[in-house]
Amino acid sequence: MTILNTSARYGVVSQFLHWLTVALVALLVIGGKAGDLEPREGGLLYSLHTSVGLLVAMLVALRLLWRVITPPPPAPAGQSRLATLVAHGLHALFYLLLLALPLSGWLAACEKGGTVSFFGLGTLPVWRAAWNGEFFEEMHEVLGNLLLVLVALHVLAALKHHFIDKDAVLSRMLPGSRPATGPAGVEESRAPRRTD
Repeated sequence: MTILNTSARYGVVSQFLHWLTVALVALLVIGGKAGDLEPREGGLLYSLHTSVGLLVAMLVALRLLWRVITPPPPAPAGQSRLATLVAHGLHALFYLLLLALPLSGWLAACEKGGTVSFFGLGTLPVWRAAWNGEFFEEMHEVLGNLLLVLVALHVLAALKHHFIDKDAVLSRMLPGSRPATGPAGVEESRAPRRTD
């Protein structure tokens, strides 16, 4: 398993960041839907929710930086340009939502007089809106529901690639799966192919 992404699969760092984000987002959704997270009351569930939300925002920033360092594998051969554009658009929307959710959560906590701490190591400043209301709380909930829809589409697309298209889109993100191989039977790399 390589650290960097190749043309055939995601490297160990990309896989780790992806699946850690998945696990943390699942924890956030379960916590958000299962309990009434009131900022004024604080409590362990609220503190855990806000801390993990900030951690997800940090992981997203790290993932974006990592994509610059080592670009992801290209779209599968034969995939239409439209399908590739839709996939890129949905990934961009994922990143946007995963940054907007912690921001709206922090602003919602500020609206309700609560604070947002990162595992007790530090607290975000309190920003007071010019109005009193529940705008950011409602926005946070709407964005969370939109994220769930996007996750469902993402899972369905991955399953379609695996079972219908029978390409390596899903397996290249799974730890321990065999890498795709080129004509010589060796793992394809990011290095450009020689044409001479």
